[in-house]
Amino acid sequence: MKMTKNVRIYFRFGEPDMDEEDIHEVDLQISWHDSAAGQSVLSLDAAIQNWVQKNVSYHWEEVQEEE
Repeated sequence: MKMTKNVRIYFRFGEPDMDEEDIHEVDLQISWHDSAAGQSVLSLDAAIQNWVQKNVSYHWEEVQEEE
């Protein structure tokens, strides 16, 4: 059976006590298959982690500070 939920993901950048402006929200509808096929149940939390892993990317580069 396919499960579908509407969720809001809050991405926080920086220290936990940082300002509200360091929190970014993403609203999405997420779907996943549950144990109807005899597989273990995939929780909503696991489905969200899977979505983040597949859809959130980043790159980095080292920067030189000017003195």
